[in-house]
Amino acid sequence: MAARTALALKCEVSPRTSFDRKNYYYPDLPKNHQISQSYAPLGLRGSLEIAGAKRVSISNVHLEEDAGKLLRGEQGQSVVDLNRAGIPLVKIVSGPDMRSVEEVQYYMDTLRGTLLYLGVCEGKMEEGDLRFEHCPECGVPREVSRQFAWDADNALVLERMSGKRFILHNTNGIAAVVRVLHEELGRDVVESVTEMKLTLGRAGQGISVGTREVSVETVDGGIVRFSSRTDVSLMSVQIDGTVKDDRVTVVTKQLGQTNTRTYDLPEGAVMGWGALREQLKRGLNPGLRYRLLLYSPSMSAEHATPVSFEVVGKEQIDLYGRVVEAFKTRQTMSATTLQGDADVHCVVWVDERCQPLMLEMTMPFVQQPFRMLQCSRAVALKEADPPELMAETLIPAELPAGADRAEAIVWRIARKAAATTQPAQELPEPPTTAMQEVERLGPGEFAVRVMRSGEALKAPAKSPETKAVADALRGATAFLNIDDPEIKRLAKEAAGGAKDPMTLARRLRRFVSEYVHKKDLGVGFATASEVARSRQGDCSEHAVLLAALARACGLPSRGVSGVVHASSFADRDNVFVWHMWTQVWIDGRWVDLDAALEQDDLDPTHIAMGLVTFSDSGLADMAVPIWNLIGQITIEAVSVEKQQRGR
Repeated sequence: MAARTALALKCEVSPRTSFDRKNYYYPDLPKNHQISQSYAPLGLRGSLEIAGAKRVSISNVHLEEDAGKLLRGEQGQSVVDLNRAGIPLVKIVSGPDMRSVEEVQYYMDTLRGTLLYLGVCEGKMEEGDLRFEHCPECGVPREVSRQFAWDADNALVLERMSGKRFILHNTNGIAAVVRVLHEELGRDVVESVTEMKLTLGRAGQGISVGTREVSVETVDGGIVRFSSRTDVSLMSVQIDGTVKDDRVTVVTKQLGQTNTRTYDLPEGAVMGWGALREQLKRGLNPGLRYRLLLYSPSMSAEHATPVSFEVVGKEQIDLYGRVVEAFKTRQTMSATTLQGDADVHCVVWVDERCQPLMLEMTMPFVQQPFRMLQCSRAVALKEADPPELMAETLIPAELPAGADRAEAIVWRIARKAAATTQPAQELPEPPTTAMQEVERLGPGEFAVRVMRSGEALKAPAKSPETKAVADALRGATAFLNIDDPEIKRLAKEAAGGAKDPMTLARRLRRFVSEYVHKKDLGVGFATASEVARSRQGDCSEHAVLLAALARACGLPSRGVSGVVHASSFADRDNVFVWHMWTQVWIDGRWVDLDAALEQDDLDPTHIAMGLVTFSDSGLADMAVPIWNLIGQITIEAVSVEKQQRGR
């Protein structure tokens, strides 16, 4: 039977074998030694195919005598059953080729079926006919510390650096083996750390952006816990999360305030290690395409972001004067906004281990390739002059005569002919609001009629959104922490006892316009709590504080990302500048208020390009709606309607 088993497993049958005494002491072996062929096995170097193309190596097949069975009594005492001691058995030793619990289960099912077909075993595991043991020499460490290695087939192997081993002996049933493996491997985790530091120029002022994201995942890629710290100029937010029973609990901390939220974790969502594991598993064959759900709390604590991958092929690239071969891949991240999905494209060159060597994408802000190269930490952190981005975002446009007194202006918005960020996509459609109506003229062209907000309020409310949508924008978020005592204090002071919603909203707007006394561009996306204490910032800080005060007073609120015309800005005349203002839900419609420009009656050069919920999605919620528009469009006036007298 042993020889038949060895041949079925494609082993080389040894012409000569022998039995030896393997000496050790254990209660189930009272003679202190075991007779075994382990030093001169009957079969060597075999294999067993499982799950299609997967091949598990068979180290050897040999005969040895069985030991007794050690049992635990009800009172905790040990009992030895020696009835099977000395009975011969066939032992099959497999190689360390299985990468997951699922593959272990495939192996056990396939091997059991093979032995049943050969007639060498009845396969009744509950009676001891067949047993599976985890070899202590191939144990899995419980500690986090590990290093990565790749075998000849480019399959990932987690190599042990230090740690305890667990031994799985005499388990009755394949299901029991799978359960125990899940329990043990669940203690085994991989920790990934991603850091990003970036300094950008903004009309002569620098904005520093830094993130540090730590993820702890199981060896199989399941998310256990994570943390993320984001620093953007004055803003500093710490996010900690844990996953249990497919629910993720996210704790956000800023300025001593804590905000806890619980969400459903999307099925299949992965973080750093899980994404790398999946890339290695799928390989780098040209033409390969697949999609992953990437969960990144620094981008969004609420949602996982779909990322599509395409392997183009192998080519040579230049890394600091060194020519290396790399695999070119295309990756597209799709973020969901109130206006639909917005895609961000990049090209990534990786080595055979899927480690990134170079990343290139077209940044909308500068209309030229943005490139990241693999280098040492010292080189990456070397001081350098920040690139100036603000000037490249400005949109030249002359105002027609009488525009400053107009009740409405029709604007033509079109994609630049040279824009290449999304060559195959249409221009994202601007939102329809109480102030503006949108008509599509072509794939990359729109006519947008913008009314002065005061004129829009004279018309009957016709918001396409329901009260339920507005009610969802009443609560606290990481950006609008209305539970912050300082936000509550400012809201009460600003309201001044006003009860009428429109009067209240305008009082809040005037308060914010005066309260943010240091107007500068060096902040960049601070939270309402940060602005309440620093009292400085640009349009986004005015918008976020006004939205927070409105919610603290019971009014649903959100932000608007768009453009507004300036006669002069950053040494440029007659340009549209990217801008943010606030909307408050009053009497069945969204009312626009601009705290940065001190306007309750917004002029018709305010063109909305995207809507911002200030959700826990963080910076993605604010940036993605306009990401593919900045630096990519032209604006020109088509007509001016009905000039107001005395203006």
